[in-house]
Amino acid sequence: MAADKGNNQEKKEPSPEEQRALNVKNTLEYKLLQNSVGASAIKSNQSDWGRFAVMGATSAYNTAMDSEDGRKELKGLQDQKSAEFSKYGVFEEAIVTRGDVSYKLAKQLEEVLHMAKFGEIEKYSKDLGANLTFKVPDEMKDYSMKEIINSVADKEKGTADLNKLSDSYKEALDFYRNVLSHVCERTYAANIAKKADYFADINAHAMQLGEKYQLPKEAPKDNNKPKEGAKKK
Repeated sequence: MAADKGNNQEKKEPSPEEQRALNVKNTLEYKLLQNSVGASAIKSNQSDWGRFAVMGATSAYNTAMDSEDGRKELKGLQDQKSAEFSKYGVFEEAIVTRGDVSYKLAKQLEEVLHMAKFGEIEKYSKDLGANLTFKVPDEMKDYSMKEIINSVADKEKGTADLNKLSDSYKEALDFYRNVLSHVCERTYAANIAKKADYFADINAHAMQLGEKYQLPKEAPKDNNKPKEGAKKK
């Protein structure tokens, strides 16, 4: 009887407060609910979610262009254009914009993708977080667009007749055009979208309600404060 009494004590019914807390926890952590409500919110307010992503992209773009590498690229183009103007006696100021930097980088990506092996594009995209549910066939891993085009290139005329490609190269060309050529760009965009601030407007409204809603500021670290156990000089 004592054992039964112990078991009954172990199976004690949760208090109303414990039941309430458990219900909150289970509901908010329920994956089906999260996916259903989350997906519905995006589908029902597509313009808002697109706006959040654009805001994130704008911030990421400005940060990139203001970085050391961004300023270096801009200066390089500025110096190059100034030298060309000077060479041809152009008096006007050589103006270079961020758009010129973006154009250069886009061309650079295209050129690198043409010389990259298909297996390399797959590897580096996955390393950056691309959620690919396909693989590059083993027979195509060492192919590149440069190799494919060169196989039917007429160096004297500077042309390439893609109709003369072998069947394997035609298949590889189709795979590149419709799949691989989009992977890197999509990966970069997806990574930026993940960093978008989807709570900016909500946080801003909360801050408008008063200072009591603001997060407490961290006290500045005193680097001169002696560590515990350290001997004073």
